[in-house]
Amino acid sequence: MSFSLLPFFYLQWHYSRAFSDMMRIWGNIFRFTFNFFSVSLLARSLFSPWKRVHEEARRGFDIGEYLSRKLVNTLMRIVGASLRLIIIFFGIFFLCVVTLAGIVIFIAWILTPLILLLLVIFGFRGFFS
Repeated sequence: MSFSLLPFFYLQWHYSRAFSDMMRIWGNIFRFTFNFFSVSLLARSLFSPWKRVHEEARRGFDIGEYLSRKLVNTLMRIVGASLRLIIIFFGIFFLCVVTLAGIVIFIAWILTPLILLLLVIFGFRGFFS
C-alpha cells in the first residue's frame, strides 16, 4: 500500500464504517438511558402505590377503618405517582441530553477531517513565515 493512498483509505473508513459504528453506539447509549430510567415501565405503573405499600381490608365493616384504609391507599398512590413523574422527567431530560450530544458529536465527526486539514495548513503557514 502506498503512503499517498492513506488519506483516501482514512476518509473511506471515517465516513463509512466508523460513521455506522458511531450510529450503533449512540443507539445503544440511547436504549441504555431509556431502560436505566425505566420510562415505559414507570409510565405504565404511574398510579400504583409506592413500593406496594397499601392497607388490606379486614373482616367486618368499620367506617373508620374503611376511611383510614382509603386515605392511606390514596396517599400511597399520590406519593407513587409523584415520585414516578419525577423519575420520568429526569429520564426524558437525559434522553434529550443524549440526543443533543449525539447530534453534536456527529457534526463534529463529519467536520473533523476538514478541521484537521485546516490546522495542518495554518500550522505550516505559521511555521514557514
